[in-house]
Amino acid sequence: MIKYENLIIFKNITPLSSGDSSSTEFAQIPLKREVQRNIPIVEGTSLKGSLKRQKLIKNGKNVLITDMKIVLFPISTQEGVHYITCPFILNRLAEEIKHSNLDFNNSMSSLTVYDSEAINFNTKEDYNLIINGSLFNTKKLSDFEKLKDFINKLGIYNKGFSIVSDDIFIFLVNNHTNISIRNKVEEENTKLFDEEQFPASTIFYSWILSQYQFTVNNKCFQLGGNKTLGKGVIKIENILKN
Repeated sequence: MIKYENLIIFKNITPLSSGDSSSTEFAQIPLKREVQRNIPIVEGTSLKGSLKRQKLIKNGKNVLITDMKIVLFPISTQEGVHYITCPFILNRLAEEIKHSNLDFNNSMSSLTVYDSEAINFNTKEDYNLIINGSLFNTKKLSDFEKLKDFINKLGIYNKGFSIVSDDIFIFLVNNHTNISIRNKVEEENTKLFDEEQFPASTIFYSWILSQYQFTVNNKCFQLGGNKTLGKGVIKIENILKN
C-alpha cells in the first residue's frame, strides 16, 4: 500500500508558466486548473519530469508525485503584497495528512470563515486586511490554537498571511495571476499571444509517494516554460518526512 510519504513545500522565485495550450479561456495559454474549484495547479507530470531531468530526484521510476497545489497565494493589498489562503485549501491538506504518518494535529474541519472575515496569522497586531478598498473583519489566529499548531508544523509560520473564505480566495486567485504578452514569429509575421503565470512567491505543496527509497535534493530548479527568459525558478522551502 502506498501512503502519502513526503510533503514538499515549494516557492517560485520567478513567475511560473505551466499552461494549457488547448484551452479557449481569456488567455491563449492559461494555467491548468482544477475542474471542481477552478484553482490553478501544476500537474504532477510536469513536476516529476523537471525533477528527473535536473537530477534532483533519484530512483524516480518508482516514485509517484502529486500535482503542485497552492497553499499560500500572494496578492496586492493596501499595505503591499500579502499572502492569503482559505479553509478549503487547509482542510484538504489536513485530510491528505491523515493518510500519511506525519505527526500533525488535524483540526481543520470546524474552521469557518465568512466572506467579510479574515483570520490573520503572524501579522502586525493592528493589521487590517484591505483588498480593492474592501476592509475585512479580522480575527487573530491566537484564538485558533489547534490551527496555529497545524500551520507551524507546515513550516510556513514565518510568512504573515490571512485566511479568507473559499469564494473570496478563488475570486482573488483568478484575478491576481500574471498575464504576460508574448510574440511568436511565424515566417514573416509576428503573432501576439497572452500567457497566464503564477506570480512570483506563490507557495505550493506536493506529495511524493513511494514504496521504495528515494532522495530529493533541497535545491532550486526550473519548472515549466520560458526557461531562457528566467521563468519558473523554484525553491524547495521545506520537506516533511514520515
